[in-house]
Amino acid sequence: MNLLTRVVLVIAVALLPPLAMQGFNEVTLRAARRDEVRQEALRDARTLDAELDAIIAGARNALVAAVAIPAIRAADAASCEPLLQSVFADLAFLREARLVGDDGRVICATAPQADGMDLSAAPEVRQARARGELALGAFTRSPLDRHAELPVAYPVRGLAGPGPVLVGEIDLDWLRRRLTGRLLPEGAAMTVADRDGTILVAVPDAAAVGGPLGPVLRPLLDASAPAIDVRPGPDGVPRAEAVLPPERSGSELLVSASLSTGPVFAAADAASARSYALIGGGFLAALALAAWMARGMIARPMHVILATAERWQRGDMAARLPAPHPRTEFGRIAGAVNALLDAVAAGQAGLRERLAELRAIYDGSPVGLGYVDPDMRYVTVNARLAEINDCAAAAHRGRTVREVLPATADRIEPVLRRALAGEKIPPQEVNSATEAAPGLKRRLLVSYQPVVAPDGAVLGVVIAVQEITALRQAEAALRSALERANAELGQRVAERTAQFEAEVREREAAQAQLQQAQKMEVIGQLTGGVAHDFNNLLTAIVGNLELAMARSAGRPDITRLLAGAMRSADRGAALTQRMLAFGRRQFLRPQPVAIPALLDGMWELLTGSIGPAVRLEVEAPATLRPARADPNQIELVMLNLVVNARDAMPGGGQILISAAEERVSPGQPHPAALVPGDYVRIAVRDSGEGMDQDTLARAFEPFFTTKPVGRGSGLGLPMVQGVVAQSDGGVAIRSTPGQGTTVTVWLPCADTDASAPAVPPLTVVTVATTDGSGRRILLVDDDDDVAAFAAICLSDAGYVVRRAASGVEALRLLEQGAPPDLMIADLGMPGMNGLQLAVAARQRFPALPILIATGYAAEDADARGTLDLPVLAKPFKAADLLGRVAELLRVASCDARPAAALPESPAPRSLAGAR
Repeated sequence: MNLLTRVVLVIAVALLPPLAMQGFNEVTLRAARRDEVRQEALRDARTLDAELDAIIAGARNALVAAVAIPAIRAADAASCEPLLQSVFADLAFLREARLVGDDGRVICATAPQADGMDLSAAPEVRQARARGELALGAFTRSPLDRHAELPVAYPVRGLAGPGPVLVGEIDLDWLRRRLTGRLLPEGAAMTVADRDGTILVAVPDAAAVGGPLGPVLRPLLDASAPAIDVRPGPDGVPRAEAVLPPERSGSELLVSASLSTGPVFAAADAASARSYALIGGGFLAALALAAWMARGMIARPMHVILATAERWQRGDMAARLPAPHPRTEFGRIAGAVNALLDAVAAGQAGLRERLAELRAIYDGSPVGLGYVDPDMRYVTVNARLAEINDCAAAAHRGRTVREVLPATADRIEPVLRRALAGEKIPPQEVNSATEAAPGLKRRLLVSYQPVVAPDGAVLGVVIAVQEITALRQAEAALRSALERANAELGQRVAERTAQFEAEVREREAAQAQLQQAQKMEVIGQLTGGVAHDFNNLLTAIVGNLELAMARSAGRPDITRLLAGAMRSADRGAALTQRMLAFGRRQFLRPQPVAIPALLDGMWELLTGSIGPAVRLEVEAPATLRPARADPNQIELVMLNLVVNARDAMPGGGQILISAAEERVSPGQPHPAALVPGDYVRIAVRDSGEGMDQDTLARAFEPFFTTKPVGRGSGLGLPMVQGVVAQSDGGVAIRSTPGQGTTVTVWLPCADTDASAPAVPPLTVVTVATTDGSGRRILLVDDDDDVAAFAAICLSDAGYVVRRAASGVEALRLLEQGAPPDLMIADLGMPGMNGLQLAVAARQRFPALPILIATGYAAEDADARGTLDLPVLAKPFKAADLLGRVAELLRVASCDARPAAALPESPAPRSLAGAR
């Protein structure tokens, strides 16, 4: 059968079953239409959810604005009612509003009949107080006129005690008209239900409002993903229904949207009928045209290609295809085939050269190399393996391993069989004797690696042999020398054991402590270095997230995603701080700290972190002497210990924080091995599950945690130990399973009067809207992502930014033209670092303000100790950067004025000292 006949038959076979193909296409088309309707229903459901989210946000904004009114915040019954009526008079979607007091009764309302109503059991009131934020209630009917409503509640925040709660009622009839009139196409249906499964809005079945969800939708209340299905609706009309469960909806409500599928399928049926007619009419015409075109356009060119291929097979390497028009397919095929034949001819010459090079490397290798086939016959060996086997390379080829090495074949052949079965044999040390000199023992390192074809078949085994006799002899000599030295040392130690027994025990204890300290120092350097690099990465991540959030205004879906990413980045920054604390790589700022005042200031933070199921008590006398420590780090230590105690009590319990003074006398054993002196002892005791001895022994081990994956980093207690040790203090744990745990921290007392302020007030730098007014800034950073983020922030603020990727490039820019108003330099740059750049820049421009950016505390100390330069810690945000730049430029402007014009105010504090 020739090619032309085959082409016609292929076309005929392709055209014969058009009806079957059309049927398949019809099924596919209907499935596609079905998917389109399902996706359209999902889009409508998400549109409904976005509208609901906007309405709830509007209700929240109205409640937030109302609770800001002083009379409402004060729960003044006489004046709050007219205020509520005036605030909510123009809000069509909020039907009623009520102010609920601490006892759960209505203090005032837009409808006076609701005064005195008891709403203490209302879930939205309890949730609003518990969360401190807007809370959605469940479906309800107004006790005044039985009107369908959805309550929302917002607490009056910032007051002592529970505080009043403002409750608004969203009109569900208004909500139904709003959603139906603006968002749904004609003939569509929708259902909105609260988390209890009560229907809030139903279209077209409005009578279902207030009733429970049906058996189809109710199981989706607890679903974690949207559900889409096509099913008959309550009116019998087939609809594609998309359901967003509360967990996946922004409004925290179940949202369902349904679209009729009838019109879509009718159009598809009409299109199918037309396609059947077209296929039937063009069947014969296509066959005739295909036969005529195939003869001239396919058969003749293929005959020429086959003839050239036959010449090449017969050994005519000069055979080439004639070059027809290059724009035709066969013209391009002919050109490609000719190019391929040219490349094959050239490749054969190049292959011979590469093989010669590989052979030279193979033969010159100091490692013995050989290849055996599946029959365990040598195919090739290099000169070194021939030397090791004491047999000429030519004598190996074609002979089996047993024929070449009869003395060791029993040992080699089983290993070769394993390798031929596909097993990779790791290097093994063996003793071997040459065939020519059996008494000469040698130590060999031998490996067997199978050579596997793409189809999985084992083609053979590569044998690699390296002689290590001299190496093992040297090791044996070294071991012998060490054994002799150890024996001599042991004899000397034995002779002097009685005299120096106490000294030996002390030295052994010191060596153990030194080894532990060295191990912790190595781990600390590793974690500190990782945290340093991670801070650089986080700077670019946090900065670009900030820029993306600023440019995503009006896109709440994107803003939510970016906010989640920002929270994760903040957690990453917190983790790097823990790693730096554990590695003792932080730059601490010790000062007198009044522990009672510090614990009192952390009360809300601590109680908010442990939740209502855990009771917190603090026992710290006001006369307690201040401790010498960094207050920010001690706050972090206390927060870590309290959170760990909370996690040890999943069912709730009690945490007691007690503080007292303790004096450690010389020679007194101490659980934290403290040096003699006066200390402030802080103990955190919980009533939790406690720890067994194995867990207690590993409590301070870095990255060890008993919490589930994702719940803990294993750096909490090591961070506590690092901060306390860096503060010249100590920490110890006492725990018994079932009886709770006590973590005790000792901090040295400060050399100051107990009445002196322990913790000086910290300055919080607030960055207002910045106007750079065209001032010039030189930005030097070798990290392009960090530099790009900083440049965008500064440019958006009105500054003129010039960038340099190294210290050398920055000096070149400084020598060109007028100096900048400010230079920002990264401290850790290769070649010339930021500190060296600052020294060189100050030599040229002594008054140039310089800001150093760093993510490592040790570099922070270098910058402060050498030039007393202001430091911006990484990762920093846009507000931190702009605030420091504006402050430094303001100070530089003040320094440039005459002395009489300078304002009488203290020097600004560095951002590194602000919280």
